Amino acid sequence: MTVFEYDGSYEGFLSAVFEAYLRACAGDCEIQRTGNLAGLALGGICSVVSDKKRAERVEKKLCSLSCGRVLYKAWLSGEENIENDMLACIRIALERGSAPWGMRTENCVSRVCGAAGRVGTEAHRYLQFVRFACVSEEPPVYAADIEPKYDILPMLGNHFSKRFSSQCFVIRDRSFNQTLVWDMRSWYISSDPELLRIPLHGDSEFQEMWKGYFRAVAIPWRRNKKLQAQFVPQRFRRYLTEFG
Repeated sequence: MTVFEYDGSYEGFLSAVFEAYLRACAGDCEIQRTGNLAGLALGGICSVVSDKKRAERVEKKLCSLSCGRVLYKAWLSGEENIENDMLACIRIALERGSAPWGMRTENCVSRVCGAAGRVGTEAHRYLQFVRFACVSEEPPVYAADIEPKYDILPMLGNHFSKRFSSQCFVIRDRSFNQTLVWDMRSWYISSDPELLRIPLHGDSEFQEMWKGYFRAVAIPWRRNKKLQAQFVPQRFRRYLTEFG
């Protein structure tokens, strides 16, 4: 069995899928991120170079089969062996000529849909649980810190760039040490460690106003800590102003 080793990017994964089909061994191979290889690859190891054109061809085909979005979210989960479950789903989709997401009895389909669902839920929560603080007055720049379970920054870019289109901001992922940057023209993901070192103090007056608002709208005799923990789990509260 041949193992295709890629650089850890989604473009690299799609390039590996292209290479597997180019060599006519997609049914008898594995795809692994560089450094994740375990055990002996009897068919040899093939290091795949990320190729934008090849990746775009694969992505276009997957989108035509209504597979692209689910596969991308599953890949963002980074769960063990997810690439090979995704490859198995791609094989099924190509054989059927349509997305296999209704075939939940297939283990690979169940695992991919489950991973995609968990990533989607995490991203949806962070649409609510991001709190910005001003870290620079001239020019004004806002920053927010998050610690997600999954690599969800790519799923937040469109939402926040549209909502705060007139201000520069960064969202710093402390779990994966990367930063989403919006410069009022476009957003991108940066791995620059300097962005993670900027202190996040914020405006204390604004923060007190925000906390005051939450105290004002609270109904003490209807307080339900169990329900609150369900909607706002403890792991999200570290960077939420109202819980600070």
